[in-house]
Amino acid sequence: MKKIKNLIIMIIVLVVLIAAFALWKLFGSNNNSGESETSNTSAKSEALISLNAKDVNKIEIKNEKGTLTLDSAQVSDESESKSSETEGTTLPVTGSAKEDANKTKTTWKLANPEYPNVSQEKVEKLGNILLTISTTEDINLSEGTNLADYGIEDSKVEVNYSLKSGEKVKITLGDKAPSKGVNNHYIYNHNTKRLAIASAVVDQMLSSQLDLLNEKIFNEEANQITKLVLERPNDKYKLEAESKKIFNEETGEIKTLEWTIINPVNWKGNNTNLNNLINQALELKATKYIAINNKEDLAKYGLDKSQYKLSLNNENAEEKTLLVGSSSNNETYASFEGSNLAFTFANNSLTNIGSKQMDFFDNFVALVNIENVGELTLKTPDQEYVSRIYYPTTKETDEAKEKGFKKPEAVYTLNGRYAFVKNDKDDNLFSRYYQTLIGVFINNIDLDVDAADVLSKESIFTINYKMRHKGMSDVTLEFKERDDRTFYIVKNGEYTGFYCLKADFYESKSIRSPGVLNGVDQLIKEMDKQNTEAVDEARFNELKELIPDPEAKNTSESTNK
Repeated sequence: MKKIKNLIIMIIVLVVLIAAFALWKLFGSNNNSGESETSNTSAKSEALISLNAKDVNKIEIKNEKGTLTLDSAQVSDESESKSSETEGTTLPVTGSAKEDANKTKTTWKLANPEYPNVSQEKVEKLGNILLTISTTEDINLSEGTNLADYGIEDSKVEVNYSLKSGEKVKITLGDKAPSKGVNNHYIYNHNTKRLAIASAVVDQMLSSQLDLLNEKIFNEEANQITKLVLERPNDKYKLEAESKKIFNEETGEIKTLEWTIINPVNWKGNNTNLNNLINQALELKATKYIAINNKEDLAKYGLDKSQYKLSLNNENAEEKTLLVGSSSNNETYASFEGSNLAFTFANNSLTNIGSKQMDFFDNFVALVNIENVGELTLKTPDQEYVSRIYYPTTKETDEAKEKGFKKPEAVYTLNGRYAFVKNDKDDNLFSRYYQTLIGVFINNIDLDVDAADVLSKESIFTINYKMRHKGMSDVTLEFKERDDRTFYIVKNGEYTGFYCLKADFYESKSIRSPGVLNGVDQLIKEMDKQNTEAVDEARFNELKELIPDPEAKNTSESTNK
Protein backbone atom coordinates (compact mmCIF):
# COMPACT_ATOMS: atom_id res chain seq x y z
CA MET A 1 0.00 0.00 0.00
CA LYS A 2 2.88 2.34 0.82
CA LYS A 3 4.37 1.83 -2.64
CA ILE A 4 1.05 2.60 -4.29
CA LYS A 5 0.70 5.80 -2.23
CA ASN A 6 4.19 6.97 -3.29
CA LEU A 7 3.39 6.27 -6.92
CA ILE A 8 0.20 8.34 -6.72
CA ILE A 9 2.12 11.25 -5.15
CA MET A 10 4.73 11.15 -7.94
CA ILE A 11 2.02 11.21 -10.61
CA ILE A 12 0.34 14.21 -8.95
CA VAL A 13 3.67 16.09 -8.80
CA LEU A 14 4.34 15.35 -12.49
CA VAL A 15 0.90 16.64 -13.50
CA VAL A 16 1.47 19.86 -11.51
CA LEU A 17 4.86 20.43 -13.23
CA ILE A 18 3.40 19.91 -16.70
CA ALA A 19 0.55 22.31 -15.96
CA ALA A 20 2.99 24.92 -14.65
CA PHE A 21 5.14 24.65 -17.79
CA ALA A 22 2.08 25.06 -20.01
CA LEU A 23 0.99 28.18 -18.11
CA TRP A 24 4.51 29.64 -18.45
CA LYS A 25 4.54 29.03 -22.21
CA LEU A 26 1.12 30.65 -22.52
CA PHE A 27 1.65 33.78 -20.40
CA GLY A 28 5.28 34.16 -19.61
CA SER A 29 7.26 33.57 -22.81
CA ASN A 30 6.27 36.90 -24.40
CA ASN A 31 8.07 38.76 -21.64
CA ASN A 32 11.24 36.69 -21.96
CA SER A 33 11.72 36.40 -25.72
CA GLY A 34 15.18 37.93 -25.70
CA GLU A 35 13.98 41.23 -27.20
CA SER A 36 14.67 44.53 -25.51
CA GLU A 37 11.67 46.26 -24.00
CA THR A 38 12.56 49.32 -26.09
CA SER A 39 12.63 47.39 -29.43
CA ASN A 40 10.02 48.62 -31.97
CA THR A 41 10.18 45.60 -34.28
CA SER A 42 8.89 42.07 -34.00
CA ALA A 43 9.14 39.08 -36.26
CA LYS A 44 5.83 38.39 -37.96
CA SER A 45 5.10 36.20 -40.95
CA GLU A 46 1.48 37.24 -41.44
CA ALA A 47 0.92 38.82 -44.87
CA LEU A 48 0.39 42.59 -44.98
CA ILE A 49 -2.47 41.89 -47.36
CA SER A 50 -3.87 38.68 -48.81
CA LEU A 51 -6.74 38.83 -51.28
CA ASN A 52 -8.67 36.39 -53.40
CA ALA A 53 -8.48 37.29 -57.09
CA LYS A 54 -12.24 36.84 -57.49
CA ASP A 55 -12.84 39.57 -54.91
CA VAL A 56 -10.79 42.22 -56.73
CA ASN A 57 -12.03 44.52 -59.50
CA LYS A 58 -8.89 46.50 -60.16
CA ILE A 59 -5.26 46.89 -59.06
CA GLU A 60 -3.62 50.26 -59.63
CA ILE A 61 0.16 50.68 -59.34
CA LYS A 62 1.52 54.22 -59.03
CA ASN A 63 5.18 55.19 -59.05
CA GLU A 64 7.51 57.77 -60.59
CA LYS A 65 7.37 55.92 -63.93
CA GLY A 66 3.62 56.38 -64.23
CA THR A 67 0.46 54.43 -63.46
CA LEU A 68 -0.36 50.82 -64.28
CA THR A 69 -3.96 49.67 -64.05
CA LEU A 70 -4.84 45.98 -64.08
CA ASP A 71 -8.51 45.12 -64.58
CA SER A 72 -9.80 41.71 -63.53
CA ALA A 73 -12.06 39.56 -65.65
CA GLN A 74 -13.58 36.13 -65.23
CA VAL A 75 -12.81 33.68 -68.02
CA SER A 76 -13.52 30.00 -68.52
CA ASP A 77 -10.92 27.87 -66.79
CA GLU A 78 -10.00 25.40 -69.52
CA SER A 79 -7.27 23.79 -67.43
CA GLU A 80 -9.80 23.07 -64.67
CA SER A 81 -12.20 21.54 -67.19
CA LYS A 82 -9.51 19.28 -68.60
CA SER A 83 -8.51 18.28 -65.08
CA SER A 84 -12.06 17.27 -64.19
CA GLU A 85 -12.31 15.25 -67.38
CA THR A 86 -9.27 13.21 -66.46
CA GLU A 87 -10.28 12.81 -62.83
CA GLY A 88 -13.72 11.42 -63.67
CA THR A 89 -17.23 12.79 -63.90
CA THR A 90 -20.19 12.11 -61.62
CA LEU A 91 -23.08 10.58 -63.55
CA PRO A 92 -26.70 11.40 -62.66
CA VAL A 93 -29.50 8.86 -62.80
CA THR A 94 -29.95 9.38 -66.55
CA GLY A 95 -26.38 8.27 -67.16
CA SER A 96 -25.37 11.55 -68.88
CA ALA A 97 -22.49 13.57 -67.48
CA LYS A 98 -23.38 16.96 -66.03
CA GLU A 99 -21.35 19.75 -67.56
CA ASP A 100 -20.18 22.42 -65.14
CA ALA A 101 -20.24 25.64 -67.13
CA ASN A 102 -19.42 27.77 -64.07
CA LYS A 103 -15.74 26.92 -63.76
CA THR A 104 -13.96 30.22 -64.22
CA LYS A 105 -10.72 31.87 -63.24
CA THR A 106 -9.62 35.46 -62.83
CA THR A 107 -7.42 36.96 -65.50
CA TRP A 108 -5.75 40.37 -65.54
CA LYS A 109 -5.79 42.83 -68.41
CA LEU A 110 -3.62 45.91 -68.73
CA ALA A 111 -5.85 48.98 -69.14
CA ASN A 112 -4.82 51.55 -71.77
CA PRO A 113 -1.57 49.93 -72.92
CA GLU A 114 0.83 52.43 -74.49
CA TYR A 115 2.73 49.81 -76.49
CA PRO A 116 1.54 46.97 -78.75
CA ASN A 117 3.96 44.29 -77.57
CA VAL A 118 2.55 43.68 -74.07
CA SER A 119 3.12 40.21 -72.63
CA GLN A 120 -0.14 38.86 -71.24
CA GLU A 121 1.87 36.32 -69.27
CA LYS A 122 3.75 39.11 -67.48
CA VAL A 123 0.51 41.00 -66.79
CA GLU A 124 -1.04 37.87 -65.27
CA LYS A 125 2.04 37.26 -63.14
CA LEU A 126 2.13 40.85 -61.86
CA GLY A 127 -1.53 40.83 -60.88
CA ASN A 128 -1.30 37.50 -59.08
CA ILE A 129 1.87 38.42 -57.16
CA LEU A 130 0.32 41.64 -55.83
CA LEU A 131 -2.66 39.77 -54.34
CA THR A 132 -0.45 38.74 -51.43
CA ILE A 133 2.20 40.98 -49.88
CA SER A 134 4.35 39.02 -47.47
CA THR A 135 6.48 40.74 -44.85
CA THR A 136 9.63 39.75 -43.02
CA GLU A 137 9.25 41.97 -39.98
CA ASP A 138 6.65 44.21 -38.35
CA ILE A 139 7.31 47.72 -37.02
CA ASN A 140 5.52 48.29 -33.70
CA LEU A 141 3.79 51.66 -34.03
CA SER A 142 3.44 53.77 -30.90
CA GLU A 143 1.42 56.94 -30.40
CA GLY A 144 4.33 59.17 -31.37
CA THR A 145 5.45 57.23 -34.47
CA ASN A 146 5.97 59.49 -37.48
CA LEU A 147 5.40 57.68 -40.79
CA ALA A 148 7.52 60.32 -42.51
CA ASP A 149 10.55 58.79 -40.78
CA TYR A 150 9.94 55.66 -42.84
CA GLY A 151 9.36 57.47 -46.15
CA ILE A 152 5.65 56.68 -46.17
CA GLU A 153 4.07 60.15 -46.16
CA ASP A 154 5.99 61.53 -49.16
CA SER A 155 6.15 58.26 -51.10
CA LYS A 156 5.10 58.20 -54.74
CA VAL A 157 4.95 54.42 -54.82
CA GLU A 158 1.64 52.82 -53.93
CA VAL A 159 -0.76 50.04 -54.86
CA ASN A 160 -4.51 50.64 -54.68
CA TYR A 161 -6.98 47.76 -54.67
CA SER A 162 -10.62 48.23 -55.65
CA LEU A 163 -12.65 45.34 -54.28
CA LYS A 164 -15.99 44.13 -55.59
CA SER A 165 -17.45 44.85 -52.17
CA GLY A 166 -16.75 48.55 -52.75
CA GLU A 167 -13.89 48.63 -50.26
CA LYS A 168 -10.62 50.36 -51.18
CA VAL A 169 -7.24 49.13 -49.91
CA LYS A 170 -4.10 51.24 -50.13
CA ILE A 171 -0.52 50.00 -49.71
CA THR A 172 2.42 52.45 -49.76
CA LEU A 173 6.09 51.62 -50.28
CA GLY A 174 8.51 53.68 -48.20
CA ASP A 175 12.27 54.05 -47.86
CA LYS A 176 14.81 51.29 -47.88
CA ALA A 177 15.16 49.69 -44.47
CA PRO A 178 18.76 50.18 -43.30
CA SER A 179 20.75 47.05 -42.45
CA LYS A 180 17.86 44.86 -43.60
CA GLY A 181 19.15 43.79 -47.01
CA VAL A 182 19.48 45.36 -50.43
CA ASN A 183 15.83 45.21 -51.52
CA ASN A 184 14.08 45.55 -48.15
CA HIS A 185 11.71 48.52 -47.85
CA TYR A 186 9.26 49.82 -45.30
CA ILE A 187 5.69 49.18 -46.42
CA TYR A 188 2.43 50.44 -44.95
CA ASN A 189 -1.19 49.24 -45.09
CA HIS A 190 -3.39 52.35 -44.67
CA ASN A 191 -6.46 50.25 -43.88
CA THR A 192 -5.00 48.19 -41.04
CA LYS A 193 -2.50 50.90 -39.96
CA ARG A 194 0.23 48.30 -40.09
CA LEU A 195 3.88 49.11 -40.89
CA ALA A 196 6.26 46.34 -41.88
CA ILE A 197 9.37 45.46 -43.86
CA ALA A 198 9.04 43.63 -47.17
CA SER A 199 11.21 42.73 -50.13
CA ALA A 200 9.26 40.27 -52.27
CA VAL A 201 6.99 42.79 -54.04
CA VAL A 202 9.30 45.81 -54.28
CA ASP A 203 10.17 45.23 -57.94
CA GLN A 204 6.51 44.77 -58.83
CA MET A 205 5.51 48.03 -57.11
CA LEU A 206 8.22 49.83 -59.09
CA SER A 207 7.06 48.36 -62.43
CA SER A 208 6.26 50.32 -65.56
CA GLN A 209 4.64 49.29 -68.85
CA LEU A 210 8.12 48.76 -70.27
CA ASP A 211 8.59 45.90 -67.80
CA LEU A 212 5.50 44.17 -69.18
CA LEU A 213 6.64 43.96 -72.80
CA ASN A 214 7.58 40.74 -74.56
CA GLU A 215 11.27 39.97 -74.82
CA LYS A 216 10.61 38.48 -78.26
CA ILE A 217 10.26 41.40 -80.65
CA PHE A 218 8.91 39.53 -83.71
CA ASN A 219 5.79 37.36 -83.66
CA GLU A 220 6.34 35.82 -87.11
CA GLU A 221 7.77 32.39 -87.90
CA ALA A 222 10.53 32.05 -90.50
CA ASN A 223 8.31 30.33 -93.07
CA GLN A 224 5.91 33.31 -92.98
CA ILE A 225 8.50 35.75 -94.34
CA THR A 226 7.97 36.48 -98.02
CA LYS A 227 10.41 39.33 -98.60
CA LEU A 228 13.38 41.07 -97.02
CA VAL A 229 15.12 44.36 -97.70
CA LEU A 230 18.54 45.12 -96.22
CA GLU A 231 20.05 48.61 -96.35
CA ARG A 232 23.46 49.56 -94.96
CA PRO A 233 25.42 52.82 -95.33
CA ASN A 234 28.53 51.05 -96.63
CA ASP A 235 26.66 49.09 -99.31
CA LYS A 236 26.42 50.71 -102.72
CA TYR A 237 23.16 48.93 -103.48
CA LYS A 238 20.04 48.07 -101.49
CA LEU A 239 19.49 44.32 -101.24
CA GLU A 240 15.98 42.94 -101.87
CA ALA A 241 15.03 39.27 -101.90
CA GLU A 242 11.83 37.25 -102.21
CA SER A 243 11.19 33.77 -100.85
CA LYS A 244 9.49 30.64 -102.15
CA LYS A 245 8.36 27.81 -99.90
CA ILE A 246 9.90 24.40 -100.54
CA PHE A 247 7.75 21.51 -99.30
CA ASN A 248 8.68 18.03 -98.17
CA GLU A 249 7.19 15.71 -100.81
CA GLU A 250 6.43 12.96 -98.29
CA THR A 251 4.95 14.98 -95.42
CA GLY A 252 3.73 18.07 -97.27
CA GLU A 253 5.33 20.24 -94.58
CA ILE A 254 7.43 23.31 -95.36
CA LYS A 255 11.05 22.19 -95.56
CA THR A 256 12.80 25.50 -96.16
CA LEU A 257 12.61 28.86 -97.92
CA GLU A 258 14.30 29.31 -101.28
CA TRP A 259 15.42 32.88 -101.98
CA THR A 260 15.75 34.95 -105.15
CA ILE A 261 17.55 38.30 -105.15
CA ILE A 262 15.49 40.86 -107.09
CA ASN A 263 17.62 43.94 -106.43
CA PRO A 264 20.23 45.18 -107.32
CA VAL A 265 20.31 42.29 -109.83
CA ASN A 266 18.12 39.27 -110.40
CA TRP A 267 20.00 36.23 -109.10
CA LYS A 268 19.64 33.12 -107.02
CA GLY A 269 20.09 33.87 -103.33
CA ASN A 270 22.35 32.08 -100.89
CA ASN A 271 19.62 30.21 -99.03
CA THR A 272 21.80 29.31 -96.07
CA ASN A 273 22.94 32.85 -95.31
CA LEU A 274 19.57 34.48 -95.99
CA ASN A 275 17.67 31.96 -93.86
CA ASN A 276 20.24 32.38 -91.07
CA LEU A 277 19.71 36.15 -91.18
CA ILE A 278 15.93 35.70 -91.01
CA ASN A 279 16.15 33.22 -88.13
CA GLN A 280 18.50 35.45 -86.13
CA ALA A 281 16.21 38.45 -86.59
CA LEU A 282 13.06 36.55 -85.62
CA GLU A 283 14.73 35.08 -82.53
CA LEU A 284 15.92 38.45 -81.22
CA LYS A 285 15.09 39.09 -77.58
CA ALA A 286 15.04 42.50 -75.97
CA THR A 287 17.13 42.71 -72.81
CA LYS A 288 15.49 46.02 -71.89
CA TYR A 289 13.11 48.61 -73.36
CA ILE A 290 13.61 52.37 -73.49
CA ALA A 291 10.99 55.04 -74.23
CA ILE A 292 11.78 57.33 -77.19
CA ASN A 293 10.39 60.82 -76.69
CA ASN A 294 12.17 62.90 -79.33
CA LYS A 295 14.78 62.97 -82.09
CA GLU A 296 17.51 63.54 -79.52
CA ASP A 297 16.70 60.15 -78.00
CA LEU A 298 17.04 58.52 -81.41
CA ALA A 299 20.44 60.14 -81.92
CA LYS A 300 21.54 59.11 -78.42
CA TYR A 301 21.21 55.45 -79.39
CA GLY A 302 22.44 55.79 -82.98
CA LEU A 303 18.96 55.25 -84.40
CA ASP A 304 18.69 58.51 -86.31
CA LYS A 305 21.29 57.18 -88.75
CA SER A 306 21.08 53.44 -88.22
CA GLN A 307 23.96 51.22 -89.27
CA TYR A 308 21.52 48.53 -90.46
CA LYS A 309 17.95 48.69 -91.72
CA LEU A 310 16.18 45.35 -92.16
CA SER A 311 12.61 45.19 -93.48
CA LEU A 312 10.64 41.93 -93.36
CA ASN A 313 7.29 41.27 -95.04
CA ASN A 314 4.96 38.48 -93.95
CA GLU A 315 2.25 36.58 -95.81
CA ASN A 316 -0.30 39.29 -95.02
CA ALA A 317 1.88 41.91 -96.74
CA GLU A 318 2.62 43.46 -93.34
CA GLU A 319 6.03 45.06 -93.13
CA LYS A 320 8.24 45.59 -90.09
CA THR A 321 11.45 47.57 -90.39
CA LEU A 322 14.14 46.95 -87.80
CA LEU A 323 16.62 49.77 -87.22
CA VAL A 324 19.92 48.76 -85.64
CA GLY A 325 21.85 51.56 -83.96
CA SER A 326 24.98 51.89 -81.89
CA SER A 327 26.56 49.28 -79.64
CA SER A 328 27.99 49.55 -76.15
CA ASN A 329 29.59 46.89 -73.97
CA ASN A 330 27.71 43.67 -74.76
CA GLU A 331 24.48 45.11 -76.15
CA THR A 332 23.19 46.88 -79.24
CA TYR A 333 20.40 49.46 -79.44
CA ALA A 334 17.55 48.94 -81.90
CA SER A 335 14.03 50.05 -82.69
CA PHE A 336 11.25 49.57 -85.21
CA GLU A 337 10.74 52.33 -87.74
CA GLY A 338 7.99 54.67 -86.51
CA SER A 339 8.02 53.24 -82.98
CA ASN A 340 8.30 55.26 -79.76
CA LEU A 341 10.30 52.44 -78.21
CA ALA A 342 13.93 51.42 -78.37
CA PHE A 343 15.37 48.23 -76.96
CA THR A 344 18.68 46.49 -76.51
CA PHE A 345 19.75 43.02 -77.55
CA ALA A 346 22.89 40.95 -77.03
CA ASN A 347 25.70 41.75 -79.48
CA ASN A 348 26.06 38.10 -80.49
CA SER A 349 22.39 37.76 -81.48
CA LEU A 350 22.35 39.27 -84.98
CA THR A 351 25.80 38.57 -86.44
CA ASN A 352 24.67 37.71 -89.99
CA ILE A 353 23.38 41.21 -90.61
CA GLY A 354 27.01 42.34 -90.90
CA SER A 355 27.93 39.79 -93.58
CA LYS A 356 29.36 40.99 -96.88
CA GLN A 357 26.60 41.76 -99.34
CA MET A 358 27.94 39.21 -101.82
CA ASP A 359 27.54 36.48 -99.18
CA PHE A 360 23.78 36.74 -99.69
CA PHE A 361 24.12 35.79 -103.38
CA ASP A 362 24.64 32.26 -104.67
CA ASN A 363 28.28 32.57 -105.74
CA PHE A 364 28.26 30.05 -108.62
CA VAL A 365 28.13 31.63 -112.07
CA ALA A 366 26.38 28.42 -113.19
CA LEU A 367 26.11 25.33 -111.01
CA VAL A 368 25.21 22.76 -113.67
CA ASN A 369 24.80 19.14 -112.59
CA ILE A 370 27.05 16.95 -114.75
CA GLU A 371 24.37 14.25 -115.06
CA ASN A 372 22.22 16.72 -117.02
CA VAL A 373 24.95 17.64 -119.54
CA GLY A 374 25.35 15.88 -122.90
CA GLU A 375 27.96 18.13 -124.46
CA LEU A 376 30.39 20.63 -122.95
CA THR A 377 32.41 23.21 -124.88
CA LEU A 378 35.18 25.45 -123.54
CA LYS A 379 36.59 28.17 -125.79
CA THR A 380 39.84 29.82 -124.70
CA PRO A 381 41.86 32.51 -126.50
CA ASP A 382 43.91 29.73 -128.15
CA GLN A 383 41.83 26.56 -128.26
CA GLU A 384 38.39 25.00 -128.28
CA TYR A 385 37.69 21.91 -126.15
CA VAL A 386 34.58 19.85 -126.85
CA SER A 387 33.48 17.04 -124.57
CA ARG A 388 30.77 14.41 -124.86
CA ILE A 389 29.37 13.46 -121.45
CA TYR A 390 27.23 10.61 -120.21
CA TYR A 391 26.81 10.49 -116.45
CA PRO A 392 23.91 8.19 -115.51
CA THR A 393 21.20 9.62 -113.31
CA THR A 394 19.79 7.77 -110.31
CA LYS A 395 16.68 7.01 -112.36
CA GLU A 396 18.76 5.54 -115.20
CA THR A 397 20.75 3.43 -112.75
CA ASP A 398 17.59 2.11 -111.09
CA GLU A 399 15.98 1.29 -114.44
CA ALA A 400 19.09 -0.63 -115.54
CA LYS A 401 19.04 -2.64 -112.33
CA GLU A 402 15.36 -3.49 -112.79
CA LYS A 403 16.12 -4.78 -116.31
CA GLY A 404 18.97 -6.98 -115.06
CA PHE A 405 21.87 -4.85 -116.33
CA LYS A 406 25.04 -3.82 -114.55
CA LYS A 407 25.30 -0.33 -113.09
CA PRO A 408 25.87 2.10 -116.01
CA GLU A 409 29.32 3.68 -116.12
CA ALA A 410 30.07 7.33 -116.91
CA VAL A 411 31.63 8.14 -120.28
CA TYR A 412 33.66 11.31 -120.96
CA THR A 413 35.49 12.46 -124.08
CA LEU A 414 37.62 15.48 -124.91
CA ASN A 415 38.10 16.51 -128.54
CA GLY A 416 37.18 13.03 -129.76
CA ARG A 417 39.31 11.04 -127.29
CA TYR A 418 38.39 8.98 -124.25
CA ALA A 419 38.80 11.27 -121.23
CA PHE A 420 37.69 9.21 -118.22
CA VAL A 421 41.22 9.01 -116.80
CA LYS A 422 42.74 8.94 -113.34
CA ASN A 423 46.25 9.89 -112.27
CA ASP A 424 48.63 7.96 -110.01
CA LYS A 425 46.77 9.29 -106.96
CA ASP A 426 43.47 7.93 -108.30
CA ASP A 427 42.11 11.43 -108.96
CA ASN A 428 39.46 11.59 -111.69
CA LEU A 429 40.94 14.34 -113.85
CA PHE A 430 37.85 14.91 -116.00
CA SER A 431 35.80 15.50 -112.85
CA ARG A 432 38.48 17.90 -111.64
CA TYR A 433 38.38 19.76 -114.96
CA TYR A 434 34.58 19.98 -114.75
CA GLN A 435 34.86 21.31 -111.20
CA THR A 436 37.11 24.15 -112.37
CA LEU A 437 34.40 25.21 -114.82
CA ILE A 438 31.57 25.27 -112.28
CA GLY A 439 34.06 26.74 -109.80
CA VAL A 440 34.08 30.12 -111.54
CA PHE A 441 32.45 32.40 -108.96
CA ILE A 442 30.87 35.84 -109.07
CA ASN A 443 33.10 38.33 -107.26
CA ASN A 444 31.10 41.55 -107.16
CA ILE A 445 28.56 43.80 -108.86
CA ASP A 446 29.16 46.45 -111.49
CA LEU A 447 26.05 48.31 -112.66
CA ASP A 448 27.87 51.49 -113.63
CA VAL A 449 28.75 50.09 -117.05
CA ASP A 450 26.31 50.10 -119.97
CA ALA A 451 25.12 46.55 -120.70
CA ALA A 452 25.33 47.16 -124.46
CA ASP A 453 29.00 48.10 -124.12
CA VAL A 454 29.67 44.85 -122.27
CA LEU A 455 27.90 42.75 -124.90
CA SER A 456 29.86 44.42 -127.70
CA LYS A 457 33.17 43.29 -126.22
CA GLU A 458 34.96 40.18 -127.47
CA SER A 459 34.56 37.06 -125.35
CA ILE A 460 37.87 35.87 -123.90
CA PHE A 461 36.42 32.61 -122.56
CA THR A 462 33.15 30.85 -123.40
CA ILE A 463 31.61 27.86 -121.65
CA ASN A 464 28.59 26.11 -123.15
CA TYR A 465 26.56 23.38 -121.44
CA LYS A 466 24.27 21.48 -123.82
CA MET A 467 21.66 19.49 -121.90
CA ARG A 468 20.78 15.88 -122.74
CA HIS A 469 17.37 15.77 -121.03
CA LYS A 470 14.16 17.18 -122.50
CA GLY A 471 12.77 20.32 -120.92
CA MET A 472 16.16 21.61 -119.79
CA SER A 473 17.64 24.79 -121.28
CA ASP A 474 21.23 25.03 -122.46
CA VAL A 475 23.55 27.42 -120.64
CA THR A 476 26.11 29.65 -122.34
CA LEU A 477 28.58 31.76 -120.35
CA GLU A 478 30.81 34.45 -121.84
CA PHE A 479 33.61 36.21 -120.01
CA LYS A 480 34.62 39.62 -121.36
CA GLU A 481 37.49 41.93 -120.47
CA ARG A 482 36.75 44.38 -117.62
CA ASP A 483 40.21 45.22 -116.28
CA ASP A 484 43.53 43.53 -115.52
CA ARG A 485 41.99 41.42 -112.74
CA THR A 486 38.39 40.75 -113.73
CA PHE A 487 35.96 39.63 -116.44
CA TYR A 488 32.39 40.80 -117.02
CA ILE A 489 29.99 37.83 -116.93
CA VAL A 490 27.40 37.37 -119.69
CA LYS A 491 24.88 34.53 -119.27
CA ASN A 492 22.73 33.35 -122.17
CA GLY A 493 23.34 36.60 -124.04
CA GLU A 494 22.54 38.98 -121.15
CA TYR A 495 24.93 40.92 -118.94
CA THR A 496 24.45 39.58 -115.42
CA GLY A 497 25.66 42.70 -113.62
CA PHE A 498 28.49 40.66 -112.07
CA TYR A 499 32.17 40.24 -112.70
CA CYS A 500 34.53 37.40 -111.75
CA LEU A 501 38.25 37.14 -111.11
CA LYS A 502 40.56 36.17 -113.97
CA ALA A 503 42.36 34.03 -111.41
CA ASP A 504 39.52 31.50 -111.69
CA PHE A 505 40.81 30.73 -115.19
CA TYR A 506 44.54 31.31 -114.90
CA GLU A 507 45.56 30.48 -111.34
CA SER A 508 45.43 27.47 -109.06
CA LYS A 509 43.32 27.91 -105.94
CA SER A 510 44.19 24.48 -104.57
CA ILE A 511 45.06 20.95 -105.67
CA ARG A 512 41.37 20.24 -106.10
CA SER A 513 40.73 23.51 -107.92
CA PRO A 514 43.72 24.24 -110.19
CA GLY A 515 41.95 26.85 -112.36
CA VAL A 516 40.27 26.23 -115.72
CA LEU A 517 43.39 26.27 -117.92
CA ASN A 518 45.43 24.16 -115.52
CA GLY A 519 42.51 21.74 -115.18
CA VAL A 520 42.19 21.04 -118.89
CA ASP A 521 45.99 20.92 -119.28
CA GLN A 522 46.34 18.27 -116.54
CA LEU A 523 43.57 16.22 -118.17
CA ILE A 524 45.20 16.29 -121.63
CA LYS A 525 48.63 15.34 -120.25
CA GLU A 526 47.18 12.30 -118.48
CA MET A 527 45.23 11.33 -121.61
CA ASP A 528 48.48 11.50 -123.61
CA LYS A 529 50.31 9.52 -120.94
CA GLN A 530 47.70 6.76 -121.09
CA ASN A 531 47.37 7.08 -124.87
CA THR A 532 43.60 7.04 -124.67
CA GLU A 533 41.60 5.84 -127.65
CA ALA A 534 39.70 7.92 -130.15
CA VAL A 535 35.97 7.83 -129.57
CA ASP A 536 33.53 8.52 -132.38
CA GLU A 537 29.73 8.54 -132.12
CA ALA A 538 29.41 4.78 -132.55
CA ARG A 539 32.11 4.05 -129.99
CA PHE A 540 30.60 6.54 -127.52
CA ASN A 541 27.23 4.81 -127.76
CA GLU A 542 28.96 1.47 -127.40
CA LEU A 543 30.75 2.60 -124.22
CA LYS A 544 27.55 3.69 -122.58
CA GLU A 545 25.59 0.58 -123.61
CA LEU A 546 24.02 -1.40 -120.82
CA ILE A 547 25.81 -4.68 -120.07
CA PRO A 548 23.79 -7.67 -118.82
CA ASP A 549 24.52 -8.59 -115.21
CA PRO A 550 24.84 -12.40 -114.85
CA GLU A 551 24.40 -12.20 -111.10
CA ALA A 552 21.18 -10.25 -111.51
CA LYS A 553 19.94 -12.88 -114.00
CA ASN A 554 20.76 -15.76 -111.65
CA THR A 555 19.06 -13.98 -108.79
CA SER A 556 15.96 -13.40 -110.86
CA GLU A 557 15.87 -17.07 -112.02
CA SER A 558 16.21 -18.41 -108.47
CA THR A 559 13.45 -16.06 -107.38
CA ASN A 560 11.16 -17.32 -110.16
CA LYS A 561 11.81 -20.92 -109.16
